[in-house]
Amino acid sequence: MLNLIPGLYQVPQSHTVIIERFGKYERTLSPGFHFVNPLLYGHKGLYEWAGVASKCNYLMELTEQQFETNVRKCQTKDNVTIETNAVVYFKISDPQKAVYSVDVLPKALQDMCLNVLRSKIGSYGFDEVFSNRAEISKKVTAELEQKVSTWGIDLKGVEIGKIEYDSELYRALQKKRIAEAEKDAKVIAVESAALTALKEAETELKRSEIGIKVKQNEAKAGAEMLEIESKGKAKALEIEAQANNKARELENRNINDLVRKVGKEGAIQLLTASKAVEGLDSLAKNSSHKLVLLPNDFKGMVKLIDSGLKV
Repeated sequence: MLNLIPGLYQVPQSHTVIIERFGKYERTLSPGFHFVNPLLYGHKGLYEWAGVASKCNYLMELTEQQFETNVRKCQTKDNVTIETNAVVYFKISDPQKAVYSVDVLPKALQDMCLNVLRSKIGSYGFDEVFSNRAEISKKVTAELEQKVSTWGIDLKGVEIGKIEYDSELYRALQKKRIAEAEKDAKVIAVESAALTALKEAETELKRSEIGIKVKQNEAKAGAEMLEIESKGKAKALEIEAQANNKARELENRNINDLVRKVGKEGAIQLLTASKAVEGLDSLAKNSSHKLVLLPNDFKGMVKLIDSGLKV
């Protein structure tokens, strides 16, 4: 595997070697034995990769790789300082880009990953960082994948590693949160009581309004009934008056007809006799009456009545 003979390279499976001519890219060696003129060509050194995705400082590994980043201090949304790192999974897909599109691939990938991780943690509270580790990892992976898309690698994923924090600061933060929770609970209780009282007042107001409307409707109905009754009485009196008028008109008409037939004096005698007969009829019906006034010529009146009826 080592380049013991100048110009002769044995490239293992899933590895490659970048060949340069006077410092310029020439070609990429595939797995197998290769010989290049050592006076004109040389391999690209990967000394600064520090063994990440590389061997013998010139062999580049094409299998899926992983490495753990350094620890980085991050600030949470509630101003708690934590120390964390990440594990990066990637695979080199384009060796030429991995070497020439970025200065030192592992170092650039680590720095970029930690910067994105610090940014994402800053949008979460301290407790949320622990409960949302998977979500944070997915967000870091998605953003990092866009940023390193031109580096000739396939980013497989990023996972948050260890998280360290100041225990004293954490306990103080917990006490603060407990106090805030108790305060919020009291505020909620007061708001709930006020809301209940408000609803009760609204209910009582609605009941009062309903009662007032019922009384108003009853008063209106009573007034309408009085109006109808008053109109009915007036109508009855009107009808009675009309009937009395018609009766008087009929009576006057009959008297006038009687006067034409038997004369004025005869009509008077006839009417007097009629009243006397009515008195006899009343006497027959009521035995308590003892006194009856009859005209002097009662027989003559009877004949006159009889003649008036015949006429």
